Amino acid sequence: MPPGKESEKDHVLSKRLGKILELRFENDQDTLDALSQLSTFYTNNTLHARRNLRSQIEKRNLDINKEFLASFLEVKKSFDTIYNEVADMSKSIADMTQRLQNTKTHTKQLLQQTNSLQDERNHNVVEQNIAETLLQKYQLTPENMNALQGNRKDQFMSFEIFSVLDKVQNIHNNCKVLMQTGLQTLASDIMEQMTLYQEGALERLYRWTQSHARNVESPELTDIITQAMARLQDRPVLFKYIMDEYCICRKGKLMEDFINALTRGGPSGNPAPIEMRSHDPQIYITDMLVWLNKAVLAEKQNLQLLLKLCDNIEKEEIITDSLAIICEGICQPLRARVEKVLGTSFPASVLYSVVNLLRYYNKCICKVVQKGQVVETLTTLKERCTLSFFDRLRANVEERLVRVEAPAPAKLAPTSAVQALLATLRDTLATANMSDGRETDMPNVSPAELPVSRNCVLLNLLLK
Repeated sequence: MPPGKESEKDHVLSKRLGKILELRFENDQDTLDALSQLSTFYTNNTLHARRNLRSQIEKRNLDINKEFLASFLEVKKSFDTIYNEVADMSKSIADMTQRLQNTKTHTKQLLQQTNSLQDERNHNVVEQNIAETLLQKYQLTPENMNALQGNRKDQFMSFEIFSVLDKVQNIHNNCKVLMQTGLQTLASDIMEQMTLYQEGALERLYRWTQSHARNVESPELTDIITQAMARLQDRPVLFKYIMDEYCICRKGKLMEDFINALTRGGPSGNPAPIEMRSHDPQIYITDMLVWLNKAVLAEKQNLQLLLKLCDNIEKEEIITDSLAIICEGICQPLRARVEKVLGTSFPASVLYSVVNLLRYYNKCICKVVQKGQVVETLTTLKERCTLSFFDRLRANVEERLVRVEAPAPAKLAPTSAVQALLATLRDTLATANMSDGRETDMPNVSPAELPVSRNCVLLNLLLK
């Protein structure tokens, strides 16, 4: 080796040794860790050990690498396992994605069908609501039908039928509005149906009212009968049939009550029968006329109650005509009994009292009835009684003055005949003071009593 190269080599070696010697291992942590690791397998500091140190370090490095490789191999196997699992998962996900895609395709059709069905359902719900509203406003419920038609022919009528009839009328009026919207066929069918229901209900109401109107004074039936008559006033034929039936029933009832009052009296004989006082014409006829006056007023009140809610008719005219018919039944019994009294030989003053009674009650009853057979009967009886009175008065005067009876010479008193006639005249005048017709009666009484004055003149001549 050339001397220059050896000196350069020595210089490099010395430089490295110097550098090594200058190192401060206490500050070099990597070197300390390496020496610490070296101490684990380098235990003997021998020449052989120093010579084999490199090989031992390399062997140690190789062992470490083998251990690292073995450990990494386990990691690789774990990663391979994970990879396989991830691959399987990816495959499953891809399969699921494909299935989801297929399901989405089918679901899209199902969603479209569902949406279509949902729209159809909403449309059907709207139509159902419209139909229910239509049925509610334009049809009757089973309860309404039961109220209109009833279950039995003689079923008690309830107030519900009037509210249902109002509903039927409202439906009929609403159909007129419905026709203006273009639904003429539907509106016509509903109107026809409601008309049938209404006519059937009114027919049933008519039959029930016809059989119960006679009991209008009953508190349980008054309200429903008056409302029924108000409903039927727009059906003139049915209304007339009810009034005719009512008049016939009340006519028979009034005649029956009158006969009972004459022959039986009140409940348990109180008051006593009127016939028991037939021996006294004044009381007898007064009782009959008082009973008749009260009965006529009661019948008029019943008629006013029956027609209380009727506003579309001539109530006063109907009441007057009905009263005339109702009172016809009592005319014959009253006429027979008054004529029987007139046929009996009662004094003229009694007959004049009867005339005044007939005149007064004729005026009272005619204010209520106003026309009909009962007015004609009372007027006829009054006229006949008046004629009977004057005939009886004239007959009494003529009977007692057939011959002039001279008074006793020692007495200035009138004869018994004159006294009797004067008593009759006094009673007649006393009755006339309480009579409304005295202004017309007295001029007719004076001619009948004229023979009494003439007889007094003759007696005066005889005394001279």
